[in-house]
Amino acid sequence: SLVIARECERGTLHALFATPASSLEILLSKLIPCAGIALLGFFLCLFMAIGLFEVPLRGSIFWLLATALLYSTAAAALGLFISAKVKSQFLATEISIMASFLPTMMLSGFLFDLRSVPVWIEWIGRLFPPSYALQSLKICFLSGGNESELAMNALVVALSAVFFLMLTLRLLGKRPAKVELKETVLQNAIARLRASLNRIAALVEKELIATLRDKGARIVLIVPVILQSVIFGYGASFNLDRVPWVLLDESHSS
Repeated sequence: SLVIARECERGTLHALFATPASSLEILLSKLIPCAGIALLGFFLCLFMAIGLFEVPLRGSIFWLLATALLYSTAAAALGLFISAKVKSQFLATEISIMASFLPTMMLSGFLFDLRSVPVWIEWIGRLFPPSYALQSLKICFLSGGNESELAMNALVVALSAVFFLMLTLRLLGKRPAKVELKETVLQNAIARLRASLNRIAALVEKELIATLRDKGARIVLIVPVILQSVIFGYGASFNLDRVPWVLLDESHSS
């Protein structure tokens, strides 16, 4: 959520607008690194879940990876939309916590099963993509069946990603890049595609360098994922191992 807001505060976003890159290319250059870093965190959690905690994966690995990819894209798209809308790092951080982190923890079924909460709270939770992504993860790990429900959940998450990407693209509002035309239609299409891919690759490289150059950013990207995996893996347990108990035999049968 800080990517575009940081560019706005530093004034470098206007420099990007002065380049031949279009709004779509700028948006993709912001989206790819964010979604890629989120996917790396997911793979780290998946490795710890299967390798360290020996959590069985009973479902399809395809649906698991598809859900992770779509949800990472949707989360990054929401962050980019917030960042492009408010253009302030402080406001973007606060709004992101309220719009993504809190619903993910409290209203997605992660901490509390949505079937055990009031109906109106359940309907609010169903408005957020994390509810559908988490439901798909539960199916993949716990039961492994019902591919139609997995497909429907993936469709909802994908539509939310497209929705926020379209809103962000509209907020950027830069005209498409101009490419020198060739002799034929095919040559024109190839030239446009090649120029677009070159610009996207250059912008993605710039984003990755800017993100990984900061030592604090590298720590934030890795350490919280490991800490949360360990805390939830070992600490979030309902086993009553060290709780003293007393058996009361009211029937005096013993």
